[in-house]
Amino acid sequence: MKRLFRPRRAPAPAAIVPGLLALALSSATAVAAQEGKLRIVQTNSAGDNVHIIDPATNKVVQVIDGLPKVHGVAAAPDGGTLYFSNEIDRTLEIVPTDVMKVVERIPLSGRPHNVAISHDGRKVYVAIIQDCSCVDIVDLEKGEVVKSIPTRGTVHNVFMSPDGRST
Repeated sequence: MKRLFRPRRAPAPAAIVPGLLALALSSATAVAAQEGKLRIVQTNSAGDNVHIIDPATNKVVQVIDGLPKVHGVAAAPDGGTLYFSNEIDRTLEIVPTDVMKVVERIPLSGRPHNVAISHDGRKVYVAIIQDCSCVDIVDLEKGEVVKSIPTRGTVHNVFMSPDGRST
């Protein structure tokens, strides 16, 4: 199997581990995010909420409700917005970190799984595992899916290459 890109260590402050995404996030405001507070975003695909955890204390510092069967999460490069894939509603949920509530839902082509964001924060790539075997490209300025790229078989994960030129 040919590798399209070499894996690399994630740049601080973001690191992905199975089931967890550590992000520079605010526990309450975007100002705290700019101060570089590290947070873990734990999705709950069996429930309807997301837990924000302080890794220094291992305590839940916030709960975002109203996110049923969330599978994937990505953060804007500046840490100001979180993007969640919602398997029930087949949407991309947009949650600014200063309010920690869903402010917008963008319909997707099918049942989503994991997500990735472009290095410039303008596009979110969503792996669609059911209804179409594809990757949806969401243009965040337009607030809609601008393209669905067909894949050979189902797709669960989507990643950005280190140079930001490939998904």
